[in-house]
Amino acid sequence: MDPDPPQPTADSGHTLEEPPATIAVRGGRRTDVAVALVIVLQFIARTTLAARGSWTWDDWGFLYAATTRTFGPDDWFSVYGGQFHPFLWPLFDLQQWVAPGSYPAAAVLVGLLEAISVLLVYLVLRRLFGARLILVTFVVWFAFTPLTLESRLWVTVAFYTLPFQISFAAALLLFLRYLEAPSRRRAILVVLGQIAALLCWQKAVYIPVVFFVLAAWAPLSGRAIGWRDALRRFRPLWVGLLTA
Repeated sequence: MDPDPPQPTADSGHTLEEPPATIAVRGGRRTDVAVALVIVLQFIARTTLAARGSWTWDDWGFLYAATTRTFGPDDWFSVYGGQFHPFLWPLFDLQQWVAPGSYPAAAVLVGLLEAISVLLVYLVLRRLFGARLILVTFVVWFAFTPLTLESRLWVTVAFYTLPFQISFAAALLLFLRYLEAPSRRRAILVVLGQIAALLCWQKAVYIPVVFFVLAAWAPLSGRAIGWRDALRRFRPLWVGLLTA
């Protein structure tokens, strides 16, 4: 007589013989799909709203400059508001090259930068906590929070705040990968990410403090290793970050 087929459990809906890893992968896919939908909806909603706006005084100044000068190396070190913003001029140049003077085109570009920022933040959270559905709640808040709405409707502000967010999230993601498998190549990438964030905003000098807290006290490998082991184990990286 053939054995009875595996029956689903009462609480999970999966068969008793289904490996836990398969269940985890399936749950991770659901989370990934949900976050992807959030990012798409955020792009559509924010871009549609922003496209109804208009240029501000600062925007007109950058637009005029972008049409009357030739892009050069000095533009990567342009100063606005007393700070370096290496991506500010290139973004205005890109906007003027694609659709000169078009505010809706700028809104689309801002929306793309926002989408990249939200995606990187989710990838950071995914590495820290796993692909749990609860992360979707935070991603929704981060994507649609009204705290950033005003700055997104001001193109100049968006063009210098979003590159910082992207650089910071990218550096953090690279750092988490480095902790999983330390190597010289990954350490260099972390340092480059830190430099990019530092160029966008001088307060990024505190990013290594965040890295150190994660390395010392976050149970990334099952347990926290403490500050002494973190200093010793990742010493080359700390030296590179402090040098940068």
